[in-house]
Amino acid sequence: MNYINRYIHEKVTAYLDTFPVTILTGARQTGKSTFLTHISEAEHWHYITLDQRNNIERVERDPESSEPGALRFRV
Repeated sequence: MNYINRYIHEKVTAYLDTFPVTILTGARQTGKSTFLTHISEAEHWHYITLDQRNNIERVERDPESSEPGALRFRV
């Protein structure tokens, strides 16, 4: 499947360069996770989802942590 570039790419990139945490919300099944996965790979960021309980617990336990080798850590 081919990825469709989103017009918000540059805006989200700017927000992530400015703010430690940026939240992307929207209707279900609109490509939010696909977009964030794609942009995190393109920008060399580490993307996690808080849909998984173990990720929530890890962030609650150590919100300043980052993954080994990741240039940036974004939730």
